[in-house]
Amino acid sequence: MEFDNLYINGDSFTRGHNLPNEYSWPYLLHQELKSQYKNINLINNSANAQSLGSILTKTHWDIQNEQIKDSLFVIGLTWPTRYSVLMEDYLFTIGTPNYVSKIFNSHPLNRRILLDSSKKKLNVNSEKVDQYIEITKKYCEYINSKIKYDSSFEKNQLLESKMNLNLMESYFILKNIKYIFVEFQNSLKLNKSINLGENYYSFKPINSENYVHFYIENKDLDQAHPSKDHCVHIKDQLLKKINYLYPSTLKNK
Repeated sequence: MEFDNLYINGDSFTRGHNLPNEYSWPYLLHQELKSQYKNINLINNSANAQSLGSILTKTHWDIQNEQIKDSLFVIGLTWPTRYSVLMEDYLFTIGTPNYVSKIFNSHPLNRRILLDSSKKKLNVNSEKVDQYIEITKKYCEYINSKIKYDSSFEKNQLLESKMNLNLMESYFILKNIKYIFVEFQNSLKLNKSINLGENYYSFKPINSENYVHFYIENKDLDQAHPSKDHCVHIKDQLLKKINYLYPSTLKNK
C-alpha cells in the first residue's frame, strides 16, 4: 500500500503560529515521507483559530467531494470552547472569550476572511455582511448565556466534542481511511471520564493506538505554540506511529 497524499488539518498548533512553514511539523513530516516515496503530495488545510467543528467538517467535505483519495489523514485536535456556525457558503469559527472568528468558505471556494464580531466589522465583499455579523453576534450571545447559566458548561462542551470525535473516527473506519489524531496540551481531556451524575461517560477511542498526545512544557513554547525544535520532535513521533500502524507505507518507494 502506498499513499498518494498526506492530508493535514488542525489549528495553529498544527499550522505553526509565528513559525515559518518549513519549520512546521506538517512540512517536516511530508519531507520525511517524500524520502520514502517521492510522489506523495501534501494537502495542508490547517489554519489558526479553527474549532474542532470546522476541522472535522472541512475534512468530511473533502472526503465526500472526493478531493482526497488514497491519503493518510493526520488531524490535529483543538479545544472544545471554539464553535463552528454554517451559514450559506461560509463556515464561521468562533472562539471564546473575545469571539474573534475566522470564516472558511466551503468547497469549491477557497478564501479565508477575518471577522472580529466585537468590532462589528467583516472584511469580505458580500451584500450579506450585516446579516452574517448579526447572526454571529446572536450566536455569541447564546454561548455567553450558556456560560452564565449552565453550571456544567465545560463538561458539556467536552462531552459534545468527544462524541463528535468518536463519530469522525467511526466514519474513517467505515470508509477504510488511514488516520491519526493528534491532541495537544490535553485539550480534549481524552483520557478523562466525565461525571454525569449517576452515570459516567468515559471516552473510549475505537482505536486508541491511532491517537498521539503531546504536552509541551512552557520552556519549549513559542508564544504558547510548538517551537521549531518541538516540531522536529512531533514529526519524529508521528513517523514512529505511522511506521507502527501502516508499516507497508514506509517500505514502498
